[in-house]
Amino acid sequence: MAEKSVGPYWKRATEAERQQFLEAFLRFMVANYAGQFDGWTGQSFETLGEEPARMDTRIVRTRLLDPTDEDVELNYACTRPARAGRSSTSIWTAR
Repeated sequence: MAEKSVGPYWKRATEAERQQFLEAFLRFMVANYAGQFDGWTGQSFETLGEEPARMDTRIVRTRLLDPTDEDVELNYACTRPARAGRSSTSIWTAR
């Protein structure tokens, strides 16, 4: 996602610039994701397990436990880093 967000500039960036952008992008994504939980109370995460998947990925299955509503399953497809510090994650829900 980080690479796609800067378009053609990614190819012109040095490795140090790419790493700096990846770190900033990660901080932004975590802060943005965490901000979605503002005002929630009593919820918790439960890890249900992980398993190998196609194309050298792993599926991590979790559940958001909500005592006031339905629980939500959050599944993550994670790629193995090709180089140190590089990986990707896709998240989807199963409700």
